Parts: sequence; C-alpha cells; structure tokens
Amino acid sequence: MTAGLPQLALPRFADQFDNAARISAAGAGRQLLGEGVTAKSVVAACRDLLDTPSYRDRAAALSAENAAQPTPTDVVAVIHDLTAALV
Repeated sequence: MTAGLPQLALPRFADQFDNAARISAAGAGRQLLGEGVTAKSVVAACRDLLDTPSYRDRAAALSAENAAQPTPTDVVAVIHDLTAALV
C-alpha cells in the first residue's frame, strides 16, 4: 500500500486473509480465494484493477493516509514527554 497501487491479494494462510479482506473492503484492491484462483480469474481481476480508476484512487488515498501517520520515533518522543510530565 505504500506505493499507492491497487493490490490483488491471493491469501493462503494466517493474517493474509484478514489483510486481503481489508484491502478489498477499503476499495484499494481485490482478493481471490481458494478454488477461485485460476489463471483466467487472475487475469480478469488484474484487468479490472487496471481499468477501474477507483481502485487506484483508494490505494493512493490509503498511501497518503499512511504517510501522514507519525513515525515510531515521533510516537516515542510523545510518550516520553507524557511520562516525564507524570513524574
């Protein structure tokens, strides 16, 4: 998502299913599951992702939203300041 490009998720195990569902629900991509993953379905999904501007728009918006988040270093500094104020 950092690149701001639509994603085609083909989850296989663990948290991949949740990540794929979230990408799809956000409108930033699609997911194909289990037996639904065929050469034909992958090509069709990729064409849809490339031909439908809303996927790129949502992926770009998510990328911008992620980029606007504070860095871990910024968060640590705030936590440090907050805890120092409590002492």
